[in-house]
Amino acid sequence: MARMHGLDGMRGAAMVCVAIMHAYGSTPATFWIWTTPDMFFALSGFLITGILLRDFSASWPSLRIFWMRRIIRIWPVYYLALCSTLAIFVLVPMLLGRDTREIEYLSESFFFLQFWRDYLPSNFGAPIVGWWEDYVPWFGHAWTLAMEEQYYLLWPLLLMSLLPRPRLLMAAMIALLVMAMLLRYSGMSLQVLAARSDGLLFGSALALFHHGVFFSSPAARRRVFVIGTVLVVPAFIGAFLYIASTLGWWGISGINERTPFVVLSFTYLYTAVITCVVYRPEGFFSRIFSTRVLLYFGSISYAFYMFHMPIIGLYYRIGQKIGADFFDLWYSVLLWVTMIGVAHLSRETVERWGEQLKKRFQPRSKVAVDGENSRQRPTVQMPAP
Repeated sequence: MARMHGLDGMRGAAMVCVAIMHAYGSTPATFWIWTTPDMFFALSGFLITGILLRDFSASWPSLRIFWMRRIIRIWPVYYLALCSTLAIFVLVPMLLGRDTREIEYLSESFFFLQFWRDYLPSNFGAPIVGWWEDYVPWFGHAWTLAMEEQYYLLWPLLLMSLLPRPRLLMAAMIALLVMAMLLRYSGMSLQVLAARSDGLLFGSALALFHHGVFFSSPAARRRVFVIGTVLVVPAFIGAFLYIASTLGWWGISGINERTPFVVLSFTYLYTAVITCVVYRPEGFFSRIFSTRVLLYFGSISYAFYMFHMPIIGLYYRIGQKIGADFFDLWYSVLLWVTMIGVAHLSRETVERWGEQLKKRFQPRSKVAVDGENSRQRPTVQMPAP
């Protein structure tokens, strides 16, 4: 079965967008980029759930193998980036520009528990900007990895428990989605799993649909496609209202990141694009996201994401001392060459080693999902998450 290269390209595009926002700040052209992590989350939900359904049985031994493979994939690059950041900004305090004793909550970054204090009601409504300053300098972007690690731990348990009862599983996912919207409305931080689970839930639901767990009959699947297509309209309206409010169009105001439907709307649109890539491999979106440049960035996306913020921070501090900034062409080119070079080196060394190590932990069995429907449903070779 042909590989869905468009999914790799989507990951690469999202990663480039995030790096642009972090390097050049929020502008009228880039202010919406803070939503692109939700594209990452939707992709992860789709790919990880697909892997669980395709390669792992609902048993403890199988889940242990799944978790070990996730550890091998995530931890080496994550801890290399974390230790490199500490070495740069802590051991060289002149680059940090402040007393190293002001670095708070360091242990949370080691255990993927970034921003867990934001679950406390006393922290509801805290400012969204500037939150990284309380953690390891220039490593605040790792909140997305913390969310994904928590998802890797909790979602297989929920899936294992409720997979035999698809309707109950669907009800639980809807309840979690509603809870996330209510928590955002109440002021909970957008950097914690409970309030930002939309993408992971949408992606997981798409995988469950794709593998025939949800709506296995052809007639039901056709109805879901129709309803899903229609729902793109309100999602687009929700995203547009946020854009209009941010830019001050037509007097629209009061719609911001915490407005419950904003994250939901953008995430639904991202999931709709993923659906188009999966079911229309020769379609418009698949062709766009299958360009060589985006596929390359997709291949280095994890390492690039982990290292881009520390590198931006390093260049920012150096730029302050030499009078350069990222809007100087030569300095911007140097920044991107460094980010790409470090990510490429990581892929060819650390990640290649991890790929070889993962071969020692092969899945032992697969989930059987309605034999007849399993033979009829469309399948796709997933990119490596």
